[in-house]
This record gives sequence, C-alpha cells and structure tokens, in this order.
Amino acid sequence: MLKILHNYVHGDVKTQYLLQHTCMLFLPIINYDGYIAINHAYVKTGVMQEIRKNQNAYTAQGACDKTSIGVDLNRNYGFKWGNDDAGSSGEANVCGFNYRGPKAFSEPETAAVKAFVERWHNIKIALNLHTYDNTLNNPFNYDNQGNKLLRE
Repeated sequence: MLKILHNYVHGDVKTQYLLQHTCMLFLPIINYDGYIAINHAYVKTGVMQEIRKNQNAYTAQGACDKTSIGVDLNRNYGFKWGNDDAGSSGEANVCGFNYRGPKAFSEPETAAVKAFVERWHNIKIALNLHTYDNTLNNPFNYDNQGNKLLRE
C-alpha cells in the first residue's frame, strides 16, 4: 500500500495509470486486538510474540492462558468454515492457537470484513497479507490442493 502511494506521488507512470483506472480498497489492520497485544508484549520483553488471535475471550476459554484466549481470525471466515479439524481447532480445543471460533463470522472483525465486501459488489480480487510470516493467504486453499477453485 505504501509503495503504491509512494510511486503515485513520485510520478511513476504505471502506478498513476493503475490508480486512475482501478479502485483499490485497503483494510490495513483487521486484528487490532492482536496487534496491540503483540506490541505490549514486545515493549515488556523485547521479544516479538506470535499472537494469532483477537482477544475476545469466550466463557469456554476460562482455563486458557492469556495468549491463548480469542479466535484466530484467519479461520473465522465462512468459506468452508469447520471443513475439517486439520487446519483449525473447534470447540474441543478452544485454547488452541488456531481456534476458529464458535461459528463462522462470530467475531466483530470478520463480520465487519464480510459487511465491507458485501457493500462493494464489484470486487474482483482480495489479498490477505499474513504479516507474521509475510505470506499472501487466499480462502480457496482450504484443502491445500493448489488453489483449484481459483482456476475455475
């Protein structure tokens, strides 16, 4: 996002053309709770912790330690939600690092993204930058089969 803005301001012709002919929408931080928790942990310890979850604690998570409460938002979207327990944990393991939540879109963050996407009917592509390991995630890799749904 910053590179696009930088290139636009500094007169890059290709970037200017792209932005003059394309509508781009950015949602820079979805898991704000996790972002703040990581920041606080880093300030205290000097170590970057992996906190994948928001900090929305459920009653069932009463026995979880502080870094295990909440829901992994990447696994809370509706597409193939709870397809199997290989890529996320369900109610049997609410303290798991990849707990998907009690139902799809149960979290305010994912519900807000859903509402945003439903408002903009002409979205052609959505990219999810997973900042912890610097990868791009897409919802069609739920079965790890080379994204065959993207080719359809």
